[in-house]
Amino acid sequence: MTDVMAVKTLELAGQQQCQGTVFPLVLEPLVEGLDLDTTINWLAGQRKVLRDQARDYGAILFRPFPLQTDVDFDRFIAAFNFENFPYRESLSNAVRINHTERVFTANESPPEANIYLHHELAQTPFFPSHLFFFCEQPADRGGATPVCRSDELWSRLEQAEPEFADACRTRGLFYSNIMPADDDPTSGMGRSWQSTFRVESREAAEQRMQQLAVA
Repeated sequence: MTDVMAVKTLELAGQQQCQGTVFPLVLEPLVEGLDLDTTINWLAGQRKVLRDQARDYGAILFRPFPLQTDVDFDRFIAAFNFENFPYRESLSNAVRINHTERVFTANESPPEANIYLHHELAQTPFFPSHLFFFCEQPADRGGATPVCRSDELWSRLEQAEPEFADACRTRGLFYSNIMPADDDPTSGMGRSWQSTFRVESREAAEQRMQQLAVA
């Protein structure tokens, strides 16, 4: 086991300059053959620094770190000591499969489905404070996950479309969602209203929605 761990920053194609910082920040271990236990101990000791960097830079890309499985990834996330956000409590009807307490698939949509850039769980009142992504099996082609800084996007939107931006700010946004009556694992948005609201009857679902409206 390696006793000392240090990292360096990298420059990658596609990085952007956003509000005086690079996006995303890319960190790489200086030590080759790094083991997972050393990595977890380092993360636990650096969690405040890394949290601050994630806030200041918008995102951190850890490359390459010794993560091979979903269990490794679970330990990696846990080292940051964030409160876990169980997907079952999210009120999202996207079909996702839990692998561990903290790790679930991004989406079970078929490969031909396009998933556009979006805020995670923007359509629900419950959403995570931070997101972690991990690729266990790289795609044969494509497969990249796009990310952007929302504050930078909003700033550009205000400049390009000030009337639309003002309407968003003053009028808000309304979502309409039709959920299936039964779980459909073949659809990206196939989680039924029973599973989404964790109820068995329409009356219970209506009561749940009324509670959410009051909240």
